[in-house]
Amino acid sequence: MKAALKLPVYEHLLKKMNVPQDGVYILLDDGEYPAYFNPRYKKALYMNIRIGGIEEISPQHVLDIMHHPDCEHFVWMSPTVANGDEFYAAWAFAHELQHLIQDVSHPELSKVTTFLRYALPIVKKNARLTQLDLPAELDAEIKAKELTISLFGFESYQAFVSSETRGDANASDYYKHLQTLEASWPGLKEATLLLLRSSKNAYIAQQNILNEKGNNFDFDLERLCSR
Repeated sequence: MKAALKLPVYEHLLKKMNVPQDGVYILLDDGEYPAYFNPRYKKALYMNIRIGGIEEISPQHVLDIMHHPDCEHFVWMSPTVANGDEFYAAWAFAHELQHLIQDVSHPELSKVTTFLRYALPIVKKNARLTQLDLPAELDAEIKAKELTISLFGFESYQAFVSSETRGDANASDYYKHLQTLEASWPGLKEATLLLLRSSKNAYIAQQNILNEKGNNFDFDLERLCSR
């Protein structure tokens, strides 16, 4: 695993989450690049290179990493996050690592997760959605919360939430909603299947539309829903 780890907390998270030793590249970027053509490069991100391929509009120094023949999973952290508040940096890193773990633990859901990012806002177009409505994102947030509390303590978590929500009603609702959802969290796989089953025909229709536009969501949604 190729990683440039600057903070001990990152090493701790890598070990605690049992991140694979092979095929994983991690970049804590050392400069701000506001001119990146790929809008995903803002705070932190994870890419499944093996399944999703290389995003060619990525910055050149990132492309150089992705083009390594053994690069299957890629995690990127902006310097603003990586070198900023330690609690938030740990939260963001754990969140992105959990996406990696999701793909390793449930490879059959990798394309389904990406599909839902496109399809959910269309199928639930009249709903007020947050990232917590996506099972993979909720799973990553639950894990990030669990690990940061284990690292820094519950008081540090409370201070973090207080800072994030001060004067921001939407942020306050977000963390309250996270607490409510984690209490009945069934796990990534079951939550994903429950979401698909809730509007199966609508998701199948969106899968057909997206594939006609050149996407590669070649999984059997009908079979998934029947499990």
